[in-house]
Amino acid sequence: MDKQGLDKAFFSIQAALRRSLGKVLSSSQDIDDVVQETYLRAVASNTSKSIKDPAGYLFRTSRNIALNQKARLYHQLEVSLPVEEVDELTVLIDDRPVERDVDRKQRFAELCLAVSELPIQCRRVFVLRKVYGYSQAEIAKELGISVSTVESHMATGMHRVRQWMKRVGERNPNTLSHMSEKQQ
Repeated sequence: MDKQGLDKAFFSIQAALRRSLGKVLSSSQDIDDVVQETYLRAVASNTSKSIKDPAGYLFRTSRNIALNQKARLYHQLEVSLPVEEVDELTVLIDDRPVERDVDRKQRFAELCLAVSELPIQCRRVFVLRKVYGYSQAEIAKELGISVSTVESHMATGMHRVRQWMKRVGERNPNTLSHMSEKQQ
C-alpha cells in the first residue's frame, strides 16, 4: 500500500483507534501519544508496501503499543521497588500486613494497574515519589511545579489508588487479598 493509501486509512479510523485505546488507557494524552506512535510505525513499516490490511495493522499496532506501555510501567515499578517498599505501599493501601508471598505479588500487580490509571502528571509525581524516592521539593523542581501541587497530586494519587484497590477487592471476591480481609 502506498503512503497516500496508508494516510487515508489512518485518518478514516483515527476516531475508532482512540475509542479502542480508551479501553486500555485512561489518559487522553497517553491515547494521543499511542495514536501518533502507531502512525509513525505504520509509515516506517510500510517502506516495502507490505501492509495489506492497513486498518487491521493500525488497530493491532496501537493495542500492542498501549499494552507495552502498561507493561513497561509495571516492570519499572517491579524492578525499582525493593520488597520492603512493596510491603509498605500495600500496607498503606489497605492498612493490613502482607501475609503471603502470592498475595503480595497479586496486590502489587493490582497496585501497578492502579498507578497506570492515574492522570499523567499525578502518575509522574506518584512514581517519582514512591518508586524513585524523590523528595517533594525535588519532584517540584524536576516537573516545574510547586511543592503544594506535588502534595495535591500525591494526595489525589493515594486516594485513587486506594479506591482502585477497594474496587478490585469488591469485583473479585476470590482474590487472596479480599479473602484475607474477610478473615480478619
